Amino acid sequence: YRHKNDPYFIPRSNGNRWRVWASDQLEGPYTLQPEAVTNALGYTEDITVFHANGKHCILLDDNYGENTGIPGAGLLVNSDDPLFFDAKANGEIGFGWFSDYYSGLSLNIIGCAYAKFERPAVLVINDKPAYFYAPSRGTFTGNVTHDNFVLKVEDSE
Repeated sequence: YRHKNDPYFIPRSNGNRWRVWASDQLEGPYTLQPEAVTNALGYTEDITVFHANGKHCILLDDNYGENTGIPGAGLLVNSDDPLFFDAKANGEIGFGWFSDYYSGLSLNIIGCAYAKFERPAVLVINDKPAYFYAPSRGTFTGNVTHDNFVLKVEDSE
């Protein structure tokens, strides 16, 4: 990701420790930054990075709920610093389970005890999150694979 005149960043996980590779040019070379990009606890994955509301943002899958208190929920962390996201001070629930958004549907859950979203992404329009999109760990269409969802983000103002 890149915002304005910041370097280009590529986030990568080494186990449960998120770090970034940075470069001033898109083509590289990229240099691994020495510090972890977040202090999120436990096993997080499926990071997406974006810029909204004047802040750098990361959205992670909090697999065991060690940050959000909800296994499989999304952990959203905002920061002024593109190289560090303080999940302990600024972390909040970024998304919940499938059932938090769709009720009354018969859901066939695939490979998990609950219907969670996977590999989240956010479309930002005019510096505001406008749409959340992700596949799920469940299907209500009868597919043998996951379904994909696009949800409009409600304006919190």
